[in-house]
Amino acid sequence: MENETIDGGYIIISRQILDSDIWYKSPAYLKIFLYILAKVNYKKGKLDVGEGFFNFRREKIPGVTLSQIYEFLRWAKSENTNQTSNKPQTILTTQKTTRGTIIKVNNYARYQEQENYKNQHTYQHTTNTQPTNFQHYNKNKKQEEKNINLSLSINCEEEKREREILKKFCKRNNVKNTDAYIRKLIDNGDAQTIVQEEKRRLEKKQVVQEQPKQEQENPEEIHAAFLAAKERLKRIIKLKNMGGQNGYTSRKSV
Repeated sequence: MENETIDGGYIIISRQILDSDIWYKSPAYLKIFLYILAKVNYKKGKLDVGEGFFNFRREKIPGVTLSQIYEFLRWAKSENTNQTSNKPQTILTTQKTTRGTIIKVNNYARYQEQENYKNQHTYQHTTNTQPTNFQHYNKNKKQEEKNINLSLSINCEEEKREREILKKFCKRNNVKNTDAYIRKLIDNGDAQTIVQEEKRRLEKKQVVQEQPKQEQENPEEIHAAFLAAKERLKRIIKLKNMGGQNGYTSRKSV
């Protein structure tokens, strides 16, 4: 049991975190940071090492509110004291998209590389409990990575379509600075709302455009129905006239 590999892989937490700024912040900050650290790429894929795609409006971190996440991101993007050099630097950098945010953990490779830690190997050899393939993910990880890459590919294509929808929305509403307006919508979280409304509007417009075509599909049948109705009307008038004449004769004979 001791030598069994652990599913899901691992992340390295430096002991210097005990002296870092985040250690003295709210406990929610550390929880959010560890969540991001565990989710970003450990090797290059559709996104680079240390990068990951997040949509915190959909994915939830237990015990953490959305406002706490945004508060943490603002803090993590501001300059904080580096653990080793005491120089100010940012913990994270972010890039907004229409479907979420791409987050990059700065210095991820440095802190996640085992070779960068002094005396680490000596300690690990003496414990005698380090699995030989501890640095690798479990056998199902390759399939998980394929699924993640496919998801990112779909997100990228969908994002392009949604940006086009937003551009058309801006053009229809005479927005001058389109790019700045779209960035503002993304920052405010209103981009997805407008995209969904525009999709519904386009669907309704398509239905309205298709209706006249359906009404004019069989013009010959419409013409035949008109002639039949005209003939029925003639017979009704003829029967009415005949009934009127018979009524006049019968009254005169009485």
